[in-house]
Amino acid sequence: CQTVAKVGSWEYDPASEKVWWSDENYRLLGYEPGEVDPDFDLVLAMTHPDDRTEVLSEWQEATENRSAYSGEFRIITKNGETRWIIGQATPEFDPAGNWIGHVGSTTDVTERKRAEQALTESEERFSLAMKGANDGLWDWNLETGNFYHSPRWAEMLGYRSGELPDSDEAWEALLHPDDRPRMTKFQTDFVKGEKESYDLEVRFHHKDGHYVDVLSRVISVRNSEGVPIRMVGTNSDISARKKAEQELIAARELAEAASDAKSQFLSSMSHELRTPLNAILGFGQLLDQDEGSVTPQDHKMFTEEILKSGHHLLDLVNDVLDLEKIESGNLPLEIEDRELTPLLDTCVKMVGGDARQNGIKIINHWPEDGSPVVRVDELRFKQTLLNLLSNAVKYNRPNGEIVLDWHQSRGGSVRISVSDTGEGIPKGLRSKVFEPFERLGAESSATPGTGIGLTIARELIESMGGTIGFESVVGKGSTFWVELPSADQKLH
Repeated sequence: CQTVAKVGSWEYDPASEKVWWSDENYRLLGYEPGEVDPDFDLVLAMTHPDDRTEVLSEWQEATENRSAYSGEFRIITKNGETRWIIGQATPEFDPAGNWIGHVGSTTDVTERKRAEQALTESEERFSLAMKGANDGLWDWNLETGNFYHSPRWAEMLGYRSGELPDSDEAWEALLHPDDRPRMTKFQTDFVKGEKESYDLEVRFHHKDGHYVDVLSRVISVRNSEGVPIRMVGTNSDISARKKAEQELIAARELAEAASDAKSQFLSSMSHELRTPLNAILGFGQLLDQDEGSVTPQDHKMFTEEILKSGHHLLDLVNDVLDLEKIESGNLPLEIEDRELTPLLDTCVKMVGGDARQNGIKIINHWPEDGSPVVRVDELRFKQTLLNLLSNAVKYNRPNGEIVLDWHQSRGGSVRISVSDTGEGIPKGLRSKVFEPFERLGAESSATPGTGIGLTIARELIESMGGTIGFESVVGKGSTFWVELPSADQKLH
């Protein structure tokens, strides 16, 4: 229903400065008909103080110019209520053309003004809410095809207001290709009327080239027959939330992988510790038998096996402790400039005995007139190179060769390589070379080893700013290499 405005009439006589009011005009201003003797001063006194100056100025202009008057202002009624009115008047003239006054009307527009103010406040609240939520607004009229998007919606995707056409096609073109089937299904469900509101997460192409994750909340507007005639929605940029979710998933996967790795490590560690311990206990029990039942030859053999297992156990414990220190960041390193050749000579001498015992020849294949200077922790570099040389001896063929070489790389680093003539590493096992307790099939052989040495070697070299890797050919042998930063000068 509509509210019928109250309208009163009035006349102004400039000669007497009196005003005549109709009964409705009295009531509109809060008086009973005839209760007061109206004049312009009374009207001015009833005008709201904030509007009084403007009303007086406009009325004086109308009377001086003998012109029409129209003004919208507030009055304060007899009972103190503030109401909005529209005052209108036209001038009256006698047959001779002399101005004899104004005839006017007073219309109460309070309800309309209150509705307008309520709408303005509502729009302001909505605008502030949208601004606070940092959301974009869109409205698609399915009957006319008109499409509206707020400036904030365009801004989310890097566009200025008005830079993109107001059309559904323009926005669908920005959808991520993988999200278009879901958008099509959403629109189909919407038309079918399966839901009145939807939440949809999709990605839109940003002007800069990346994609923005958007949460679109949509409601349907339907006619009396239930047919959708409008889609209205808000779009929220949820890129930060999606990134946090992905980081959380990655962190959880990393934690699960670390837990699995720890479980596998402890399982392997338990197995590796039991093997030498069982040997020590077994041969110890044999020695503990009646002395008459153990021959001197057996006694010597049992003792040798106990010592061999004990040394293996000690190597294993030392390697595990080194690995734990490295991974926890508690292994101190003293990086210094060191001449390379003396370090290599020292390591070759330390494995020379084992090499000769197996008939293996070590060939030093580097220039004799110079030696690069590398930046290393001397102790940990020797530990790494000794591991590579020891492996080259252990996994070589009888009477084989080891070639120890170095050369300067283009980037200023130095590459040291250790090549053997062993059986090589099958392709299926190469991904496990640097994993702890992986002996690549040698665990069932008589060749001793802990399976941690190469893991430690990689950690040590990388902590010194270098890299480590290998190449291998089955049946011909393997080459393990280490690349380390060099100092600026060479020593001769």
